[in-house]
Amino acid sequence: MNGDHDARGTHLSRGLAALALTAVALDAAAGCSWIRGCAETRLQVEPLHVTDTSAPVTLTARLTTDDGRPVARARIHFFARIGAPGEQLGEQIGDGITDADGVASLVRRDGVAGLVLPGKRVVGYSAQFATIGEVGGKDYCWTEATAPIT
Repeated sequence: MNGDHDARGTHLSRGLAALALTAVALDAAAGCSWIRGCAETRLQVEPLHVTDTSAPVTLTARLTTDDGRPVARARIHFFARIGAPGEQLGEQIGDGITDADGVASLVRRDGVAGLVLPGKRVVGYSAQFATIGEVGGKDYCWTEATAPIT
């Protein structure tokens, strides 16, 4: 991955209503999770351009520490961003586990069209790292990143 799109914030509880997403945030913002003394993290996602909405699509995210070291064996939650800008809602669509390079992937065989109900539109995706407890013996801070799907 070669982009540096990321966004951070405070912990959001899970659930569709709690994941109201208001804007595509592509620059870093300071923040740590509810875990006191956790190590700062950075999650990176790339904008995705699709030409066939029913073709399989792979969403990826890369989790690193603030100094760029990959975080392996971490669960990443992926969300579809549904709606128009300013009216976006996030719906969880799956999870992935980071590899040794800190990269998690989610393959959707039904493509972008399979992410939403008829009459709705996917405008982006989010990836979220929100662990409670340790990953590899260390506490890491919550982080989230978003990118558009065009």
